[in-house]
Amino acid sequence: MEYETKVSYSLLSAEYLAAEVAQRYELAAGSTRLTTPAYIRFYSRGSNDIFLLQANGASYALRVSPVLRTPESVEIETDLLAQMAKSGLTVCAAVAQRDGSLYFSVAAPEGRRCCVVFPFINGQENMPLRTPDQGFRIGMATGAFHRWGDGADPPGADKISVPALNLDQSWIEQLPIDGSERDFLGRACQETQKRLYDPARKWDRGLCHGDLVGGNTITTADGRTWLFDFEYCGVGLRGYDLATLWDSIEEDSRAEVWDAFVKGYQSERPLGLDDIDHRPLFSVARQVWLIAAQQRIATHWGWLWERDRMRDNLRRLRQLWNGVEAG
Repeated sequence: MEYETKVSYSLLSAEYLAAEVAQRYELAAGSTRLTTPAYIRFYSRGSNDIFLLQANGASYALRVSPVLRTPESVEIETDLLAQMAKSGLTVCAAVAQRDGSLYFSVAAPEGRRCCVVFPFINGQENMPLRTPDQGFRIGMATGAFHRWGDGADPPGADKISVPALNLDQSWIEQLPIDGSERDFLGRACQETQKRLYDPARKWDRGLCHGDLVGGNTITTADGRTWLFDFEYCGVGLRGYDLATLWDSIEEDSRAEVWDAFVKGYQSERPLGLDDIDHRPLFSVARQVWLIAAQQRIATHWGWLWERDRMRDNLRRLRQLWNGVEAG
């Protein structure tokens, strides 16, 4: 489909997406063809658009990715999740279509966008993350996931890496900040890259979640904690997952929640002391990634939103970098 008008980001019609889903999925309907979901509504926007679906007494989340997300990367992600779920990990895997496919794409004015249907897990989202019990359960789920990654050799995993650990600087010139701030950001990227990939370091390397915040976990009534939102999953340094989780803990309860997380993690898998000791360096990498991610989605959130958050993120990055420098 050709569009004359140039569009950087569009919100797809819920009714259009409902028809697309109905053509491809059964959604708990057994052998009965689903003509349309009983309910669909635009639910939230972050780096993706999320629509809430309800059909035949079950709830689902339809994730519509931006055009920057390639079909190959979505296929690798959904295949990995299917393998993890089959192995018994508590991860939110994609719902298969009638033909077994785990995603589909639709034509939008800005290009093709990949869509995935996930089951909507009812439970308590671990955000805010402030209790030791939350920390312990997330630690167990994370340790089990990393342990699975140690022994697995899933197809396609060698083609993906945790985006936050690339520390590419090409985007810095596009930021609405002054020259001194750009210089600082560039130096922080270069020095962090140098330290992270120092061959003398024996980091724990393997499959990572890539965005392991409390809000990407849910604890259900049976006490199990589920991990979801694996779009940034890839091969990288496990210390990044640890630092991301640390940064999402409420500050006034961070010490006890972190101790509980470590205990939960170590009940599933050993945890390298080097990765724990150098957590501040990984926190810098995380903060740089947040600034880059913010710049990427500014086209559909607006410059005012970007400007206000940019100040906060740069201030936080300076604090973290000063901590690394102080050593």
